[in-house]
Amino acid sequence: VDVVSGSPAASAGLQADDVITAVDGTSVTRPLELAQQIRSHQSGDQVKIAYSRGGNAAEAQVTLANRSSDNQPNS
Repeated sequence: VDVVSGSPAASAGLQADDVITAVDGTSVTRPLELAQQIRSHQSGDQVKIAYSRGGNAAEAQVTLANRSSDNQPNS
């Protein structure tokens, strides 16, 4: 829904309303699946995020940061 300014997602170019479709090649369709995929990695890991923006598919490389309770996706 939103991308936190200064977050790894924002730094990688992700924007509000982008629809994330996969993390490192693993399809995600719900926020809970996205959270599980991200949690399976460590801070500092790089992950490839596939997403759709305005009907166009794209990918971004994101370097994960420390997790905070303020940035946890809702299920």
